[in-house]
Amino acid sequence: MIEVKVKDCVADKLKLPQVKIDVGSGDHNVKLPKGDWIHIDGCDGENVDIICDFANIPLEDKSVDVLWNSDSIEHIERFRHDEVMREWNRVLKIGGLIQGQTPNLNSIMKRYAKGEMSLEDATNGLYGWGSPYQIHFVTFTVETLTDLLTKYGFGDFD
Repeated sequence: MIEVKVKDCVADKLKLPQVKIDVGSGDHNVKLPKGDWIHIDGCDGENVDIICDFANIPLEDKSVDVLWNSDSIEHIERFRHDEVMREWNRVLKIGGLIQGQTPNLNSIMKRYAKGEMSLEDATNGLYGWGSPYQIHFVTFTVETLTDLLTKYGFGDFD
């Protein structure tokens, strides 16, 4: 069980014209401006604003304009997809934007088969590496990720 912690800076970020959350940011986040985004992770860190389970985000219904998920959806166990996707749909405004990236099964396999990627890199891309927090429970193709997101009401994919 993850103990929920919300840092004081979140109140100010919720007053910005657009509320943007980075789900699974980790403490290493350097891709998104820290001042504009609410960084959410299951582990504490200097750059994490909210510590919580991804299926229990302590924000109001339909309060988020943009949900960014970079290389974290693959860390969610398949049996938890229902509760997590429902939660993301709950916090995202109607017409809100969900964006992100995740390892692509087809791309990894093709790159490995062509000799463009080492076995170690391919294995890390498919299964994760290092700490228990880096384990990949699922790897997606464009089609399987689109199917998952469509099932929970997300649409208009690029």
